[in-house]
Amino acid sequence: YCPSEGGKPLPVNYDRIRRFLESFENHAREHGINVSRIVEQNDLPTHGNLVPDGRKREHFIGLEHDNGASLTLEPSAQVELSGAPYENLSEVYNEYAKHLELCEQACKDTELEMSSLGCNPFYTSNMLDIVPKRRYEIFLNALNRAEVGWHLATMTATTQVNLDVRDDEDFVTRLQTGLSIQPVI
Repeated sequence: YCPSEGGKPLPVNYDRIRRFLESFENHAREHGINVSRIVEQNDLPTHGNLVPDGRKREHFIGLEHDNGASLTLEPSAQVELSGAPYENLSEVYNEYAKHLELCEQACKDTELEMSSLGCNPFYTSNMLDIVPKRRYEIFLNALNRAEVGWHLATMTATTQVNLDVRDDEDFVTRLQTGLSIQPVI
């Protein structure tokens, strides 16, 4: 979000989040991380209701690391890290810690603040700009903005972990471990 003086935080628009991605890209390269831009060409404007206007634009919508990780934007500019596959938890932690460090640097450069809240408590979904991504335009047209699905897509954020399992016994062990630590994460 964008800090404000004496009031509630201001929502992030696409131009600001694009600058965030540019800054994140620069800091990643300074740290020796090889990233490439994820770009989508379409005729969607960068503000408002995602109504196509016939003018082709190139939209910077994320970054991809050569190890398979990516940083992408969710519908209302939530930042998503899709981590690379790792063998152990300490490698996952190291990737996540580096991601947070780069996010903090990019936020400082672009005068943004990060929040770890699972839901946006300041706005309703129809008050937020939508990232100019074709699939979000399709999604927006398929759902009424008042519906729960659109609210969840634009107003919430989560942490998800995907685990590969060897067999049924491994599955049970991982499930029990996950359920045990879930309340404290």
